[in-house]
Amino acid sequence: MYKKTFFSLLTANYIYAASYTMYAAKMEAVGDKVFADGSVVIYHDKNMYRAKSAVYDKEKNIIELDGDVVAITNNTTTKSQTLKINLNNKNSGSDKFFIYDSTEGLWLRGSKYSGKNGIYIVKNSEVSSCDVKDPDWKILFKKAKYNKNIEFLSLTKPTFYFKNKPVFALPWFGFPTIKKRKTGLLRPLFGIKVDSGFVYMQPYFYAPQKDWDIEITPQIRTSRGMGVYATYSFADSLYSSGKVIVGSFHDKSSFYHDKDLKNSSHYGYDISYKSNRVFDSFLLNDNYEDGLWLDFHYLNDIDYENLKDINIKSLNKLVTSRFNYIFKSDRDYIGVYAKYFIDTDKSNNNDTLQELPTFEYHRFVTNLPLKNLIYSVDYKVTNNYRKNGLNASMQEVNFPIKLDFPLFSNYVNFSISENLYYSKINYSNIGMVNIKNATYFSNYHKFIISSDLTKPYKNFLHNIQLEASLQVPSFEDKSGDIADFISINKEEKNLKLSANQYFYDHDDFNFLTLRTQQIINLYTDDNKYGDIFNEIIYKYSKELSIHENIDYSNEYHKIKRVQSTLDFKNDTLKFSLSHTYEDSPRSSKVNYLTSDLKLYLQKGFEIDANVDYDIENKLARSWSLKLFRNKKCWDYSIKYKESVTPIFTSAGVQSYKSKGLYFLVNFANIGGVSYEFSQDDVSSGVSDE
Repeated sequence: MYKKTFFSLLTANYIYAASYTMYAAKMEAVGDKVFADGSVVIYHDKNMYRAKSAVYDKEKNIIELDGDVVAITNNTTTKSQTLKINLNNKNSGSDKFFIYDSTEGLWLRGSKYSGKNGIYIVKNSEVSSCDVKDPDWKILFKKAKYNKNIEFLSLTKPTFYFKNKPVFALPWFGFPTIKKRKTGLLRPLFGIKVDSGFVYMQPYFYAPQKDWDIEITPQIRTSRGMGVYATYSFADSLYSSGKVIVGSFHDKSSFYHDKDLKNSSHYGYDISYKSNRVFDSFLLNDNYEDGLWLDFHYLNDIDYENLKDINIKSLNKLVTSRFNYIFKSDRDYIGVYAKYFIDTDKSNNNDTLQELPTFEYHRFVTNLPLKNLIYSVDYKVTNNYRKNGLNASMQEVNFPIKLDFPLFSNYVNFSISENLYYSKINYSNIGMVNIKNATYFSNYHKFIISSDLTKPYKNFLHNIQLEASLQVPSFEDKSGDIADFISINKEEKNLKLSANQYFYDHDDFNFLTLRTQQIINLYTDDNKYGDIFNEIIYKYSKELSIHENIDYSNEYHKIKRVQSTLDFKNDTLKFSLSHTYEDSPRSSKVNYLTSDLKLYLQKGFEIDANVDYDIENKLARSWSLKLFRNKKCWDYSIKYKESVTPIFTSAGVQSYKSKGLYFLVNFANIGGVSYEFSQDDVSSGVSDE
C-alpha cells in the first residue's frame, strides 16, 4: 500500500492554492469544481488527509472527501467514510468516524460529528482507552462536546460499561484528553468509617499557569463533621519549588463529647520550600554553591494530620519543623539551621526546648606548608530556647591539626593529631534556678596507625582495612555549671580498634563485607571494654542478600542489640524480612518483626503484604494485604489494613485500633474512584510507644 501511494504521488496530477495542496492519480476541473480520484492526498494547515476521491468547490472553498478517509493531525488519527471541510472557517463534519490519539492511547468512535474552530459535537458514540475490538471498559453517551483547544471532553448522559455490561450512569462526566495539568475536578475519595460515617472528599484542581496551582479538597464525614484542606504548589525558578498546605476540620458536638476529644476543631498548616540556588546571581563562579530547605509545620492536635486523607494515620506524636541553609565553597562550609518541636501530648509547648537557631562554620581539611601536615576548623553556635524554663546559648570550637607519616612503602600509615576544643555557655530566663554561665576547654592527642591492603586470589579479591586509634586527653579546664540538656565534647582516654574486610568476585561484585569495632576505655577499670559492634553483609547474588548487625555488651556480658535483614528481589518477587532485638538495662526491651512482600504475577497481578509485629508485647502494630492488577487501560486494587493510631483526648494521648478495607479503580486517561470501609476501636490507656 505504501509503495502504491508513493508511486501515485510521484506520477499524479496536483493542484496548489494558498491554503492547501492536493495530489491525486486523476484530476479534472468542471466549472468551479475540481474532481480528484485515486489515492487522493491533501495537505492543509499542517494536517494531512487521505481518501479514495475528493471534490473541491473553489467558490465555496469546501473540500469533500469520500471512501476510507484518513485525517492525521499531530498525534491524532481520524478514520471515516466521508469528511467535509470548510477551508474558510475550518468547519468540518463526518459520518461513521473513528478517532485515535496515539500519545494518550484514547479512542472515540460514533455515527456523526461536526466541528468548528476546534470544538466538535459528537453524537451516539463511545470512548475508551482499551483494545478497540473487545474493550474491558467503555463509555457510551448520547452527546459529547470535545474542545480541541483545551483538550477536554465533556459527555452528556454517559453510561459506563464493563465487559459490555452497564455498571452505572451519570448525568454528566468530563475529563481532559491529555496528561497535562488541567483545571477541574479530580478523582473523588469516599468511604465508610464506623465512627465517622460516610466520608466524601472532592478535590478541585486550579492550574492557571505552569509555575503554580491550587488544590482545594472539601470533605464531609456524616457522623463527625466537615472541613476543608487546600494545597498551593509553586515553582519560582528552575532550581526551587515549594508547597503550602492549610486545613481545618470541625467536629459535631455529639462526636466531640462522645469521644471526649481535647479539641472540637482541628487545624494547622505546612510550609515546605527547597532551592538549590538561593543567591545564584551573587555567586562569582561555579566553585560556590548554596541551598535552602524549609519544612515547617503547625497544628493544634494530631487529628489535623489524621483528617488530611481517608487513609492517613499519623503515629508520630512529635512534629518537627526544620530550616536549613548551607553555603559551600571548595574550602569552606557555612550552615544555618533551626528546629522547632511540637509535642502533641502536651496542651501547649511553652516548656518544649527548641533549637532557634544553630550556626555552623567548617573549614575543610587544608594542607599547611609543612609536608603531610593538615588541619580543619569547626565553629558552632547553638541557641536552646523555650518560653517557660531555662534557656542557653552555646558556642563551640573544634581545631584538629594532623601530621601523617607513611611507612613501609605506604603499606602502613601513622598519624598524630592535636585536638583543641572550647565551649562557652550563657544562660538566660534563669528564674529561680541557681546556675552559672560555663566555659569548658580541653585538649587531647590522637595517635592512629592504619593499613589498607588488597590481594587478589584465584576466585576473589580481598581488601582489608585495619586501624588502631589511641585517644589521650592532656588538658581540661571547666568553670560554671552545665545544664542537663547541654552536651559538650568531653573526650576520654580510650583505644579504638576496627577491622573492615571486603570481598569481590572477578566482576567487581562485593559479595561479602565484614566490619567490627571495639572501644577500650582506658580512663576507668569499670566497664573497661565498651560494646563490640559487628556488621556482616552477605550477598549471595544480586537478588539475595543478608544484613546482620550485632552489638555485644562487655559490661553486661550479653548481646545488647541484634538486627537481621533478609532481602530478595527479582522480576517476580520482592521480599524483605527484618528482626530487631534490643535488651539494655538503660532502655525498654524491644523485640519486633517487620516484613514486606511484593509478588508480581502474570496478567498484571501484584500482591503486596506487610506486617509490623511487636513480639515483646504480642501486638501487631500494623499489617495489610493488597491485591493490585494493572492492565494497559485500567487498574484496580483491594487492600485490607489494621493499625494502631494515637488520638488526643482530654485525658491525654490514647490509641485506637483501625481496621480498613480500601478499594481503588483507575481508568487510563480518565481517572477513577476510591472507596474505604473502616472501623476504629478506642483502647483507653494504650500508649503508641
